[in-house]
Amino acid sequence: MKYPLISIGMPVMNGAQYLATAIESILDQSYSNFELIIADDVSTDNSTQIIEKYARKDKRIHFIKHKIQQGRAENFNYVLEHAKGEYFIWHSQDDLRDPKCLEILYQTIQNDPHAVVAVSRFANLHHKKTYPHAVRPTHLQTGDLQTFLQHPDLSFFYGLYKTAVLRKTGGYYADNRPFFKSSDFVMICRPLLHGNYVYTPELLFYKRDSGLHTDRYATVKNNLTNQQTRKTILRYLLFPYFFLIDRVVLTQDIFQTNKKFTDKILLFLWLWINYMIELFKYFLTIIRGIPALLSGITRVIMHKS
Repeated sequence: MKYPLISIGMPVMNGAQYLATAIESILDQSYSNFELIIADDVSTDNSTQIIEKYARKDKRIHFIKHKIQQGRAENFNYVLEHAKGEYFIWHSQDDLRDPKCLEILYQTIQNDPHAVVAVSRFANLHHKKTYPHAVRPTHLQTGDLQTFLQHPDLSFFYGLYKTAVLRKTGGYYADNRPFFKSSDFVMICRPLLHGNYVYTPELLFYKRDSGLHTDRYATVKNNLTNQQTRKTILRYLLFPYFFLIDRVVLTQDIFQTNKKFTDKILLFLWLWINYMIELFKYFLTIIRGIPALLSGITRVIMHKS
């Protein structure tokens, strides 16, 4: 039996620290019929040398080095545009996958003829420790956009998608919002307007974390002098605005589909219920983080004095 080609897109920008292990976790996959498209966005570290070393050893690697910087969202979409496979998956420059990840995701997506994406349980990686996320309940191991909105999970971004559907829905969504000019949430929801997700509870994906997810309060408290940390905090403070823009965009998408009017109304309601839930969780996080933020500010003031 000949298995279909899977395209793996890896956008790179100064990723030398973890790049070799990220590439190796793809080359070690038990599912061998894939292409790895790596697009370097004018890195200033030795990312190019690392990629070239692996590209010389494995012809499945297609390496593109941009001469003019594209930007994050544009580079993510660049690797999608150049994909030749029936299925597509993004893989970041610092993430890891279990050797059976592609094989199991492919088998999983075959179980539902209406599925447009297959996803797995994942874990965060931080300071060489793994932090597995909870397994989705059995009744949530397949579903549509309505199901996803009731139990959202941004790790779906790194699922195995049908390439045609991902392209049809625009790939990685970007706009002119400040700081982080794209939306994982919109990108995930759009394909689910055209089909189902399927989920496997096996732990197959490891997402590298700087600490702002697994250890966010300690990071804010102890690392506020770091410019990147301060920038990330500022972006986080804009999340309510980002949440709102995402829901406005998706409201338009919902009412432009060919779904029944009653289905559109139901999706619309779930979308905005999800908005209120996410806002509530956001403000709880902010309240819990106030002591750490105040402690961090004190450290900055004492450091400057």
